[in-house]
Amino acid sequence: MKSPSVIPFVFKALSKFKWWVWAQVVVALIWAVDLSLRPYLVKIMLDRMTDLDPALAYDRLVVPAVVYISISAAMLLLFRFYDYVWLHLNPPLRRYLGLKIMKRMLRQSHHFYQHNLIGALSNKIKDVMTGIPDILKILIDTFISQIVAI
Repeated sequence: MKSPSVIPFVFKALSKFKWWVWAQVVVALIWAVDLSLRPYLVKIMLDRMTDLDPALAYDRLVVPAVVYISISAAMLLLFRFYDYVWLHLNPPLRRYLGLKIMKRMLRQSHHFYQHNLIGALSNKIKDVMTGIPDILKILIDTFISQIVAI
């Protein structure tokens, strides 16, 4: 039996969950903008404080401070949404991967099982079921958001 390629298998598996994956990407992009925006707001507040008359402190600092606090609260809600998305993506994706791999394993010949240790095969199945969602999370969280932030 011909060995299938990994990349098409991964993309086919992820295509079943494309809306959840896109939701994660959107959260990562918003987070990337936040990584640059909040420090800039702090810079604005510090710049305004350098030559600040104490009587005008409230008027000059209230808007950037309120925007900073609002963005912080929005990011807390956004990360809770990210957790919600991850909880709706990770277990079904792992289940889907496990079922696809087990269907493939059931089509293998007797000769295949005589020459492969069952423990090694089960470890490979477990590694695929946990590895693909973990790689997806690393790719979105680290790679996409950090590149956009830079």
